Amino acid sequence: MEPLNISIEGLNLDTVIGGHYYGGDDDSGGSPKVLLDAIVEAATTRLVKDTEGRDIYGGLRKRVNEIRDDEIRTRVAAEVEAAFAEPFQPTNAYGEAKGESITIRSLIAKAVNEWFTKDTNNNYREGKRTAAGEFVKAAVDAALKKELAEAIADEKAKVVKAVQGKAAELLAQAVKDGLR
Repeated sequence: MEPLNISIEGLNLDTVIGGHYYGGDDDSGGSPKVLLDAIVEAATTRLVKDTEGRDIYGGLRKRVNEIRDDEIRTRVAAEVEAAFAEPFQPTNAYGEAKGESITIRSLIAKAVNEWFTKDTNNNYREGKRTAAGEFVKAAVDAALKKELAEAIADEKAKVVKAVQGKAAELLAQAVKDGLR
């Protein structure tokens, strides 16, 4: 195939065909768009439309999204850490200042302390009961039930083995006695 040669007087690759765009070399921060730039841009657009170009573009987009997400996580973590450390002014329902400034950490510590010490028992005859005590009781109950179930299963296996052994002995003796 022979190359296509078009000759237009006054038109070459350096001919300005558009206004300023950014990415040029001059000091103004931009340079005029020339015919060469338009040709390269059109060729690039066509190349990106093919399958390989889309794969490259998709991979690049995925990587950029991952970097963006990592940056967001990093910045959010820093803001959350600052929010935990810096005091804030509590307010009432009308937005008026109420009490002294406090930190989120102190609020969490207060809630944990209340959880450990607050009486959750509605029956005064049974005495004081806390959420922490209920949690410990449930954990101990679960651990004991598991241990007990394992011990029972082990003993059951021993009994079954002994019964099977004795049954085999008795069966063998009965067969022997029957053959005589």
